[in-house]
Amino acid sequence: MRLAFIAPGSLKGLPSDRRSTWLPASSGRSSGVLALLAAAGTLLGLAACSGQGGPVEPVVNVQPRQLVRIHGEADPALEVEVMARYYTAGSRCSVAPGLFQRLNGAAGTPRSIWVAVPVKREGRQYEARVALDHFEPGECGWHPFTIGFKVTNGEGISTVQAVPGSGGQRLEAGPEPRIWVDAAVRRAASPQAANDPRGRREVRPLELICAVNQIRGTKALSCVPDSPRELLLISEDAAEVRVDFRDLTAMPVQ
Repeated sequence: MRLAFIAPGSLKGLPSDRRSTWLPASSGRSSGVLALLAAAGTLLGLAACSGQGGPVEPVVNVQPRQLVRIHGEADPALEVEVMARYYTAGSRCSVAPGLFQRLNGAAGTPRSIWVAVPVKREGRQYEARVALDHFEPGECGWHPFTIGFKVTNGEGISTVQAVPGSGGQRLEAGPEPRIWVDAAVRRAASPQAANDPRGRREVRPLELICAVNQIRGTKALSCVPDSPRELLLISEDAAEVRVDFRDLTAMPVQ
């Protein structure tokens, strides 16, 4: 058996930047080879798709109206950064799964972007104003999903987030999501959202206790509620949320 080389872009509908593909061939079975080539072109075309027409970059809303005041107290040794995460809705601008994931029935995943929000700090008090409508919904249905906090203690140890890498997920300094947003755009795009809990305009204050822990062998800061409580889900017309931070990083690592 010999190997036939398929040059990039030689199949109709196959992008020229896709990887070259090797397929088994036999000089006595030309019809079988053609069938394999057609199948390869179809599968690689599916793998290259990312929504209809490709992803569309978000457009910043220059006149945001849905402003939520995030404020509270933080112990002096803690630096608090506020960030908001926005997602796309529906499949229009989803990130397409890999070829084999697609063959196994996996669907695309929404695109998302973290946006840092300016924070005012005076002593123990901090304040930030998050624009829930920071992006225009546009073709992709951009909407607010969560508000997170990146917190760093006096030793420079921060909260972490998992990010994808070449060898799998890795941990790096980043925000922990603590407030979720019930967005109308998401509800409109997802029939299953009809059964989801509704966000509230007013929610009770949240107190987070910050301590150093070992996460996957990495020393990291974790800021968690002092006691179990319901998911902090706000509506898009919420005016403010109070979140306080307490520093317990002097406790030894377990």
